[in-house]
Amino acid sequence: MDLNTPFSDTNGVLLSKYDNGGGVHLNANGYRRMDQVIQTALAKGDPSANHTWDSGITTLSPTCANDGVSTYTCTVCGGAKDVVIPATNTHKWEDTWISVPPTCVEQGTRGYRCSTCGQEKYESIPATGLHTWDDGVLLTVPTCTESGTSRFVCKQCGCTEQRQTAALGHAWMLTEILSEGEESWHCGLGRYTCSRCDERKDARICAAEVFIDMPSEKNWAHAAIDWGYFNGITSGRTENTFVPQGSCTRAEVVTFLWCAAGRPEPESTYNPFVDVKKKHYYYKAVLWAVEQGITAGRTETTFAPMAACSRAETMCFLWCVAGRPEPSVTECPFTDVSPKKYYYLPVLWASGAGVTAGTSPTTFSANKHCTRAQVLTFLYKASVRETDEAQP
Repeated sequence: MDLNTPFSDTNGVLLSKYDNGGGVHLNANGYRRMDQVIQTALAKGDPSANHTWDSGITTLSPTCANDGVSTYTCTVCGGAKDVVIPATNTHKWEDTWISVPPTCVEQGTRGYRCSTCGQEKYESIPATGLHTWDDGVLLTVPTCTESGTSRFVCKQCGCTEQRQTAALGHAWMLTEILSEGEESWHCGLGRYTCSRCDERKDARICAAEVFIDMPSEKNWAHAAIDWGYFNGITSGRTENTFVPQGSCTRAEVVTFLWCAAGRPEPESTYNPFVDVKKKHYYYKAVLWAVEQGITAGRTETTFAPMAACSRAETMCFLWCVAGRPEPSVTECPFTDVSPKKYYYLPVLWASGAGVTAGTSPTTFSANKHCTRAQVLTFLYKASVRETDEAQP
């Protein structure tokens, strides 16, 4: 029933069928009730009535799979109606898993599950294209001058790949001094023999004939590496590389010191360190250093041989080898070396003795790793100074 339907005759008198004594008054827009009788009888529950609906409330929220409901109430008669809210179709793919892992050549599958409705979906994961190679089998052994070949098999798909193995390069050793230079090592002539193929060459006496990564002659470390190699203090990290910029380990530093001292046999076999074994190349060097009071380890039971040696530790080792001498200077030029530091006297001694000039005129950088080139240069300068002082 339309609420705007006329309820009066042409004279404006209420029709008798609607006159239930409720005192209804009509106007141009329809009627205005004075009690609840006509509202209930004519409008409430009548879907065809011309209701005035409010903005409604959501009485059932829609989900990704199910419709929701909004309920509206007529502000005139209090009647209500429900309107369907369509399902959102927007899933929450919060649960995910890989049901089939991808391989180097085959696709995988990833699953998703909606945390609201439980629906699942799956999608492909592209093949990785990354083979998992085994350790390989050597087919042709590389030599000093010729490359070799190796075959590798993928552990996932079984495909094979052959790769070239670079030529090893000669492992030169100075086996004979043909003539000695009066001014420097470089003025002499030596005979070098490859330890792998026995090939020989005659060349100047210079570690650059052995190490392919030897710094240039103008480099500050060149003379020290020459001195270290030809005095048997170092033979390099490999047969043909010295690795001058590599961090020097604590084991390497103590071994350099031990070799410079003439490789003396330790007087005792007492070893306080659980990380230093008889099979290690630095075993005798560490035992000797402990006997001489050069090191007490990083802790009472560990030496930490593979740890990078700091510049501060290197200075302390050198100072102890020199006999803990009093510094010849009283003022430290380095602003980052405090008198409270354990390495203050060693650095002060090294500065006065010309062993170090710091990383700048005003900084020593105590906690930086000491490179192999720096360690050998410090040792070279300290040893040359000792030699000069021993001369009459």
